[in-house]
Amino acid sequence: MGLGRHVEAQEKPEYLLKKDQTNKRPVEAKCPCPEPEKKEEEPKSPWEFKLRIGSVFQLSQSKSVIGKIDGTTRSFQLDVHGEANWTCGRHSLRNRLDTNDIIVKTQNTGRWVPASDFVELESIYQYYAHPRVGPFARAGLKTSVFLGRDLRTNAVQYELPGGELTGQRTEYRLTDRFLPLTLLQSVGAFYNPVQSEHFDIDLRGGLGVRESFASGQLGVQDDSTTKDIVELVGLSSYTEAGLELIAMARGELWDERVSYYAGSEFLLPLLRTSKSGDDRTAWELLSKTVRLGVAYRLAKSATLLYELRLVHQPQLIDSVQVLNNVGFKTTFNLL
Repeated sequence: MGLGRHVEAQEKPEYLLKKDQTNKRPVEAKCPCPEPEKKEEEPKSPWEFKLRIGSVFQLSQSKSVIGKIDGTTRSFQLDVHGEANWTCGRHSLRNRLDTNDIIVKTQNTGRWVPASDFVELESIYQYYAHPRVGPFARAGLKTSVFLGRDLRTNAVQYELPGGELTGQRTEYRLTDRFLPLTLLQSVGAFYNPVQSEHFDIDLRGGLGVRESFASGQLGVQDDSTTKDIVELVGLSSYTEAGLELIAMARGELWDERVSYYAGSEFLLPLLRTSKSGDDRTAWELLSKTVRLGVAYRLAKSATLLYELRLVHQPQLIDSVQVLNNVGFKTTFNLL
């Protein structure tokens, strides 16, 4: 009797769990601490700025070295690269500044003189009608900052454009500050056939106009058969317009330790200002610029680099201007 009463008591409804009670999940207790306020993400600026400064100082001393003058040679190189880029939707505006100045003080000059000097400004607007294709417009400027001089280790005579010869000397002044000055404008279409994180190719073609201001300046067009005479030619201002093609490739290797670029630029002048008697064809006056560069990053602020620049502007001077730079550079990223 007692056992039966116990079973009946256990089966009474008030002692049984209901379905909603068996399926009930524990509720997490709320933390008594106040929840931190969620900060609204600031909208990303359409502007991106970059500023890099590099410098190299070299000091060399020679004594009783065959083929060299005894004494000390000093050189200083300053390289500045700046960018101000704007991107909004399908619109892109890229602004670039590049300068490279090398000044040297040798035994025979006794003062600091520029050995390499150029300044480039460029602004490019692009509209991405397609992720890889669209129209563009470009404006640019190329010039130099210092007085241009021709420097020689041994004394030579200079033959001026009129045929006169100077006395024996180791240098001659060629150009004024900020001359020659070249202005560039172009419009057309761009195409990016390759776009990746570590490699890209940029092609642009269209119509281009160039204005070069160089009246009264001199250039070197040396004849190798005249050993102790350096021939100088007079430069002139001119304007040309025609078909333009620009190609550029950039890339990185080995965890971004090696970076490289290769670029070329061509302008076929269909319209131009010319001197009387100049009957050269448009193909003979094709302007060409080629650039190559390789850099190996040794550390965050130390880089080994090689740069080659070939410039041929037949209307300015019918000689290929060659600039080679090899060296160790310390760079500082300020922006």
